Amino acid sequence: MLGLLLGRMKVYAIAVGAAGAALVAVYLKGAAAQRQKDNFEDLEQYRATRKNIDDSGPASGPDAARDWLRERDRKRGGNL
Repeated sequence: MLGLLLGRMKVYAIAVGAAGAALVAVYLKGAAAQRQKDNFEDLEQYRATRKNIDDSGPASGPDAARDWLRERDRKRGGNL
């Protein structure tokens, strides 16, 4: 009788362990997916910043920079 009880307890322990392992696996997969998403968003922000830097062009002084900013704002429909 004791052997049968211990046998069932082993089965239940294995089932609980398998369920716990499945939950840990799901958590780790979700964490990895979130890291990948965060990395992608960081790269998108870098790409947008890099594009703005590249579009800025050279400026030979403060007056040229101000003129360039005004022209850029006009092209984008701003009120500068």
